[in-house]
Formats: sequence, C-alpha cells, structure tokens
Amino acid sequence: MAKNLQSRLKEIINALPEKQARQLLEFGEFLFQRYGEDRTGLARQDITRPATESVVKAIQRLTQTYPMLEPSDMLSQTSELMSQNIVGGKPAKEVIDKLEKLFQDRYEVLQAAKKEKI
Repeated sequence: MAKNLQSRLKEIINALPEKQARQLLEFGEFLFQRYGEDRTGLARQDITRPATESVVKAIQRLTQTYPMLEPSDMLSQTSELMSQNIVGGKPAKEVIDKLEKLFQDRYEVLQAAKKEKI
C-alpha cells in the first residue's frame, strides 16, 4: 500500500469518533475478507544461507524465506542493521546474523498469534 494512502487512512481514523472508527475498521475487515491477500497463511521457504552474502542480498533472501512477513513492518530495523554494515563498517556476517534473528523472531510471534486464534 502506498505510504500516502496509509497516512490518509491514519488521519481519517484519528479524526473520527471511536464508534465510527470501529465501523470503518469493520468495513475494512469486510473488504479484506473479500479482496485481500492473507499473507499469514504462506509457508516459510527453505532457502539456504550462502557462505558469502552481502547484507542487501541477505535481506532479499530473508524476505523470500518469510513471505508471510510484511517487509515494511521491519523497515526501520532492517535499515538500521544495513547502516551498521555500510556506514558503521560492522562485518556483514554479524549483521546478517542479527537479520536472521530479527526475521525468525517475527516469524515466531506470527506463529504464536495464529495458534492463539485457534
């Protein structure tokens, strides 16, 4: 979803009284059920980590490995880690280890939330 669209939706929700904001959410849920793509049902892909890999390539690989995760939800954290490598000079292997943990942790949170719904 485009950033400006997300921003506008936030503005609208924040400006509405709570009752109407809930109605908007219910309508959004209805539209999602009818037309949306539920990424949470996608399976984890088994993509082996190469012996040598850049941080950018690792992010691409992890995004493919965990298709159920929304990359924009982790943009801040992945950008910070990438900066540690590019700007800060931290070795790629260390940064990729942290990226692996970030994606794995997010995946586990998603799986736990799915089990709670059952």
